[in-house]
Amino acid sequence: LLVSEPIAADPKKAELKRSLDAAVRILVAAGYTIKRIPMHAPFAADDADKRIWRTYANSVFVRGPAGDFVLVPTYTSDKSPKAAQDIEAEALKTYADVFKAKYPTSKIIKIPSMMIIEDGGAVHCSTMPVSAE
Repeated sequence: LLVSEPIAADPKKAELKRSLDAAVRILVAAGYTIKRIPMHAPFAADDADKRIWRTYANSVFVRGPAGDFVLVPTYTSDKSPKAAQDIEAEALKTYADVFKAKYPTSKIIKIPSMMIIEDGGAVHCSTMPVSAE
């Protein structure tokens, strides 16, 4: 399982990190293998009390006749600060490492998600997988 790892300084980071670390301990105790994936610091939306968390864990894995794909949200562009681009590059590398080990022919597809995340979700939150069976 991929679990977010908040890595940038933020007043709420410690609280979020404690919650995620507790979830990881429970999952590991239940026998799951966990890989942490970096997460940007949140930013404030129009409503100053609302924090927007840009997580790369909000993805979708698709298996089908055209192949295996991982739809991964992305939040940076070539105009983004280098630090933000580095976080995204690390997240995409984590996906490639995890999925290529299990599904060698899988492809990582980047889905620009900055506009979607402002409404409270990204790729996984805005899709509904339907089984072919």
